[in-house]
Parts: sequence; structure tokens; C-alpha cells
Amino acid sequence: MLMVTQLCGFMSGLKKLTTLSQVLSSVSTASTITTPASILAGDLIILIDHAVHSSAPTVVTPSGYTNIVNTLSGNDRVLVSYKISDGSDSSVSLTGMNGATLNRKAVLVFRGDNAPVVVTGGGGTYEVTLSAPTNQVQNVAGFTTPVVVLALWGSTGSITTRGMSPAKDGEVNVASNLSYAGWKIYNASPSSTTVSQTDTGTNRLFSCYFQAA
Repeated sequence: MLMVTQLCGFMSGLKKLTTLSQVLSSVSTASTITTPASILAGDLIILIDHAVHSSAPTVVTPSGYTNIVNTLSGNDRVLVSYKISDGSDSSVSLTGMNGATLNRKAVLVFRGDNAPVVVTGGGGTYEVTLSAPTNQVQNVAGFTTPVVVLALWGSTGSITTRGMSPAKDGEVNVASNLSYAGWKIYNASPSSTTVSQTDTGTNRLFSCYFQAA
């Protein structure tokens, strides 16, 4: 058994994560999704899982993943889960929620200057509406970095205008212009971030944040 002094020495020897970048992604419109190739040990894998069912979709978290955000609006659910890769996560099939009406999934891989040890999430906000969704504000100003704001835009019509302010760092097209997942990375000076979307049908807007350390 390690003594307290030995544990303190071990923890002090760990290199602190200070920066993240988004390096890989994959998308799916099924109950399963395949992770990207070339995931490295220490990479942070984020799974955004959106499902619509005849009743509230059953929560499904893939083996080895930890759920950090769970939002429900009627029969719509969005989950965000993560895994810190052990080096065996490339091109792996993950089973998530299965919505009879709709499935949207995105895997986003973030790479740091060092491997994260702790990942937490919060701020989950979700709206389903027939008009333009209310702007969502993720107030991460003053948060310990790295902190990342995530957004999921969805509609029954092609989404022409979707945004973050400050501007998002990137996005992936999840479902033929009907769904997008985007992110804003703060490695320093995080600020309040507004997520918005115009009306193009039955509109779905989700946002949250996660922190890694």
C-alpha cells in the first residue's frame, strides 16, 4: 500500500493538461457509431448522442464511457459521454440510444498537451420548438481551462443559420444539413458563449460545456 507521502509524490509527477485541440470526428444516424481511426492513448473521446422515440428514449452509455450531461425534452433526449482512450479505441463500434423516430450521433476526439485525468460536464440546455429556438448562453467565463462549449443544432429542414458567439472553432455535419455538432475550445480566457439557430421547421437546439484537467 502506498503511503500518503508516496501518493503525493506520484500525483506531483503527473503532467498537467493545459490545452486541447479537436483532431478527429465521426458521425452516424443509427443506434451505433464507429469511432475514428488513429485515436491515441490519452485522447479524450466525446460522444454526443441524440435520439427521439415514441416515449422518452432509454439512456444508453457505451461500455467504458461515463455520462456527464443528460437532457430531456418530451420524447427527445441528448446525452454527452466521454472516455479517456487507453489506445484501443480506434474504429470501434459503439452502441448508444435507439430512437424509432430519429438518431443523431457524433464522436469528437480532443487531444491535449498531456492526457486528461478528470472530465466534468454541465450546463445542459435543450429546446424543441416550431419557431426559432431561444438563444442559449453557456456562461463559462472564469472557468478553469481547458473548457469546451458544445452545441447540437437540429431541424426537419435544412439548417441555414446556426452559430456561436464567440465564433465556434469547428463543426461536423451529422445528417445531411439537418443536424450539426459544433464546439468552441477555450485554452485561455473563457467567455460567456451564446448558441443560436434560425427557424427551419421543427427545431432542436442543445448546448453544454465540459472541462478537462
